[in-house]
Amino acid sequence: MRYLPLIAGVLLICAPAKADKFWLTDPESQQNSAAGSSPHLIQGVLVATDDEGYHVRIVGGEVVLSKQSVFKIEKDGLSLDAIVKAETASKQVGETANESRRAGKAAQQRMRDVRIAEASASRPAKAVEASSSRSAPPATTPSFDPVLGVASGYNSQYAMMHDAQIAWVLTKDRRYMTLLRQLRRMR
Repeated sequence: MRYLPLIAGVLLICAPAKADKFWLTDPESQQNSAAGSSPHLIQGVLVATDDEGYHVRIVGGEVVLSKQSVFKIEKDGLSLDAIVKAETASKQVGETANESRRAGKAAQQRMRDVRIAEASASRPAKAVEASSSRSAPPATTPSFDPVLGVASGYNSQYAMMHDAQIAWVLTKDRRYMTLLRQLRRMR
């Protein structure tokens, strides 16, 4: 029952041919609805009627509508042949749209591969000597290397913050946390 509004919307878009109209609500109440809203109806050909409800052939498949959900049925001149022709036409349109989409994606992939090849060919990679290492002894002047994320200098503020953070993690003493906050504020 949840798919009924979705199917009705798809049918209104896909099926321009006149069909049997299965009204799910009163058509008179639809006249006062907002402009651009779709009516609550399904267009298709009545195939069979049984205890379950109405078996309706629509473009794209078959739907079973319960008799309680149908308010009114209007008969028009649509046959199963017209529905089959509409399905084949929409299938051909869908296949051509898929082919054009695949061709566009393939062209984008080729352009991307060309850009990657040009970028990799234009600049050769060279090995560069590192300016400092983590195992090197700290320098006497405090400095911070943002590339490595290392602060150097024996008594630098960053070294004190690092020591306070390690002491906090090891001991969970609140004094180290207070010291760490004070050092962060002094930056």
